[in-house]
Parts: sequence; C-alpha cells; structure tokens
Amino acid sequence: MIRLRPEAVDALLVEAMHHHVHVHVVDGGSDRETAYDAFAASFDLPEHFGRNLDALYDSLIEVATRHHGAWTLLWRPTPGSDVLEDQALLGVLGDLEHDAEQLTVAVEIARAG
Repeated sequence: MIRLRPEAVDALLVEAMHHHVHVHVVDGGSDRETAYDAFAASFDLPEHFGRNLDALYDSLIEVATRHHGAWTLLWRPTPGSDVLEDQALLGVLGDLEHDAEQLTVAVEIARAG
C-alpha cells in the first residue's frame, strides 16, 4: 500500500491519465463508519453490505476480481481525521492489494490545514 501526500496524488492521477491506467477514487471517511459509507457509495455496494471489516474485504475483492487490467484504488479520507490511525481498516486495504492481481492501493495522507 502506498501512502501519498496530496501533491503526489495529483502526480499519480496525471500519470494514470497519460498511461490510460484506471484509477478508482474513494473520497471521504473520518472514522471507520464514514469510511464504510464512502466505500459503499463509491463502489455502489449492495444494500446488504455488512458494514464490518470482513464484509468490506469481501465486497472489494469481488470488485477487484471482476476488474480487468492494472488499476489503482485511491482512498482520500477526510483531511485531519483519525481514520489513518485505524490499523485494522488499513490492514484490510493492504490485504486487498496483496490478494488482488494488478491492484495497487494508495491512501492520501493529507492533514487538516
């Protein structure tokens, strides 16, 4: 898993655009619950999404399995939030990257103003 400052996120997006690499951006999440909301909305997860770490992993690995070619999942949590301290949530994203072929997970580590 790559941790990026905002200026590096901009460079990643420009590079992806130039090389026609798919980047799926998930915006938001200040804690685990709002992170679930952000991932569910971004990936249009079903109504029965379990809102726990196992369900998040299962849902995202299913998305990754259906995806063709190299791609990047870029999560941009709410700046200044404590969600970047949630090692269990970050662990799920790390496991996802490890288990899904051709997937890179990047997390923006922006801090509040």
